[in-house]
Amino acid sequence: MNIRNKIKNIKLILFFSLLLHSTLDAQVIRKDFFGSVVNWSEYTIFVESKEEIPKILVESNLNQSEFGFYNLTDARNYSYKRAKSSNRTKLNRSLENLFFDENFTVGEWMDQNENLKSKIINYYNGDIEIENKKIQKNFLSLKSTLVLRGNNNLISMFYSDLGGEDFPDFTDSLPEVDFTGLIIDLRDQNFNPSIFPKIQNEYGADLFNKNIAHPASIQEMGMVAYYSNPKDPNLLRRVGNNPYKLYPIQITGKNKTNIIIPYEEGKKLLSSSITKKNLKICKVAILVN
Repeated sequence: MNIRNKIKNIKLILFFSLLLHSTLDAQVIRKDFFGSVVNWSEYTIFVESKEEIPKILVESNLNQSEFGFYNLTDARNYSYKRAKSSNRTKLNRSLENLFFDENFTVGEWMDQNENLKSKIINYYNGDIEIENKKIQKNFLSLKSTLVLRGNNNLISMFYSDLGGEDFPDFTDSLPEVDFTGLIIDLRDQNFNPSIFPKIQNEYGADLFNKNIAHPASIQEMGMVAYYSNPKDPNLLRRVGNNPYKLYPIQITGKNKTNIIIPYEEGKKLLSSSITKKNLKICKVAILVN
């Protein structure tokens, strides 16, 4: 390879490294106590475990479970099962500790709803995670990703609890102003991402919640999109080219997930049937640090 091609390849590597770095910077990622990585922009939970592969036995009179295994396949399968069990435990703990809404975590909500709890347990007992297995020398590493949105994923378990309400009516309505979506800037607020946040006006009226949004849209995309960069292309695709931009006056709720906006802002937001339609299909983005 000549010098010119080497320089070209180095430039390409730097470009894609910067692109990947900027993409990750735009995403809202939280690491929890259990070592799980919750990506609220992608609605995923990521965990990994590493297990040493047992040695291969040469003497046939030794006990496999105590000293190792007689063939490499059995040894690797043993390490894989241990890593999978470890990842399952981490995923389960992380899942239960996700904020469900302003009052509950997912685990607390399950405890309040026995039917839902059995549904989620049955769902979780299946092979629901996406796995990436890698063997290096005498170690097996297993990366597991749990996707929360989409058909037959976690959010779909709440489908029967979604929808059924409409936007509030205002007696002192404003002239209609059409918006393609909504961006709420919470980067200077103490706000926690949750599966079902809520937008209210200062008098306590719900302007947007899990019962107002369209159930199929919530299941497919998540009720809102969480990002940290207002120029992220995924965010802009979500809310369209003319979103309404809001700066809330307060965050409330036990879990700090309720967004309070001024009465006049809410009235303007819901003045148009076109804007309401876009909100219904979850064209809502929240900016957080």
